[in-house]
Amino acid sequence: MESPTPANLTTLLHLGAGFTSVPGGTAHWTFDGNTNYNAAAGDAVITINKATLTITPNGGKSKIFGATFSAFTGVITGLKGTNAVTATYSSTGAPATAPVGSYDITVATYTFTSGSEANYIVVQNTAAHGLVVTYNVCALYDQTQPKKLGSTVPVKFQLCDVNGVNYSTSSTVVHATGVAVVGMPNNITPDDSGNANPDNDFRYDGTQYIFNLSTKNLSTGAWQLYFTASGDPSPAPGSPVHFVSFQLK
Repeated sequence: MESPTPANLTTLLHLGAGFTSVPGGTAHWTFDGNTNYNAAAGDAVITINKATLTITPNGGKSKIFGATFSAFTGVITGLKGTNAVTATYSSTGAPATAPVGSYDITVATYTFTSGSEANYIVVQNTAAHGLVVTYNVCALYDQTQPKKLGSTVPVKFQLCDVNGVNYSTSSTVVHATGVAVVGMPNNITPDDSGNANPDNDFRYDGTQYIFNLSTKNLSTGAWQLYFTASGDPSPAPGSPVHFVSFQLK
């Protein structure tokens, strides 16, 4: 025996007002009934939840102290995929001209390229250490003037901002970490002349940092002296420390 063909009751069912935004509401429905079915009516609670969109700023930025900050960009991920977002700079405890240090970045304002924020739950991620602000290095000697191999090279510089304003202080410890031929990945421990720089720390004379570099164990060519400064994170991405240059003949 064949099963009866199901009746199409769509025209007998009537739904109440539609909902176009959260949180929804109570919908009333009626069923007209016919010779085979009784009439009926009822209410249904309709819950509409916002989709979640997550805003993640793009970190990994490095700036020289005092430089103008450009806008941060990021991405929005959510129900409808990934859309580009433009966001202005914001970070914990850092003004527009943030001092030297490392900062977590959050999005302060953002602009959707499509759609509207009103129908979404917006979650903001933080880019940990997304902004690094470092000192500028102002050399106080001619880095292109060759020095005699075996001599002492007095390396002198100031820690400054992008405009060359001196921010050197006795409380900032500058430590020499190595010397290397320009373009070579390996460096060697620097040697000071006459124990002028114990523990390979630069000497601060009130206005500048000085390292009396011995070149007796080096060779001719173009060299770089690498160093760190306390409170200063790594400079530009890909460079582990600051450096100054010198030439040997």
